[in-house]
Amino acid sequence: MILTRQQIAEIINIAKQAGEIAKNAFLSKNFTIQYKQDGSCLTSVDTYLSKFIGEGLAKISNIPVICEENNLRGLNLDSFFLVDPIDGTNQFASGNSEFCINIALISNNKPVFGAINAPFMQLKGILAYNYGEQIFVNDALFLPKKKTADRLKILTSPRTSNIDIANFVDCFLPKSSYQISTMSSATKFLQLLLGEENFYLHLRASMAWDIASGHALFIYNQQAKIITLNNNELLYFSDNLQNPSFFIDMMR
Repeated sequence: MILTRQQIAEIINIAKQAGEIAKNAFLSKNFTIQYKQDGSCLTSVDTYLSKFIGEGLAKISNIPVICEENNLRGLNLDSFFLVDPIDGTNQFASGNSEFCINIALISNNKPVFGAINAPFMQLKGILAYNYGEQIFVNDALFLPKKKTADRLKILTSPRTSNIDIANFVDCFLPKSSYQISTMSSATKFLQLLLGEENFYLHLRASMAWDIASGHALFIYNQQAKIITLNNNELLYFSDNLQNPSFFIDMMR
């Protein structure tokens, strides 16, 4: 790890505070909404948390911070933070609590640290992060259990079409029996980590800050296999923040 335990503790404190800010704004509906040039939703909470998290991380280390809402992109960096102040802004703005705060650290193109705070997940909220190969959930050491099932339980985005899922299974997992459940944002990573689903299928276009923190929770887990559709390793580059399609197979 290139972060000390103290630095990670401080980052987790930032994630907790950001979660409380987002939670209070969501409940009070005390935020404004505007739309970017690409038509995507942006709230005043996204903007505030981008600044809050970025300034907090800058006090902890001199590692550059790339955030969905800032302009530090296109640089060739060996190490950098990736931040999504609210992953699932559309859900947040529409009153759906399936949103979260993502903070990840990339080093040599791989996620070495990730934290996801989902303030409403399982009612009281879930905050998961890693320190090296150890995973913590709500500050308690978490030991992943081997997922076993007679058929695939595929977790994916609500906007992933059933036809695309069927085509994927026919191509990569022929003759497999499966069922589908959906969640929004990086809460899917938490659901896969904690829940009954054993397969995460990510086919929709997304950006690095959407998935890097969740990827960090699985990269050291020997019970999970993360694979791109072209069978390459899932890597991150500061000058190219778009993701390929991938899946996480908990049955391997």
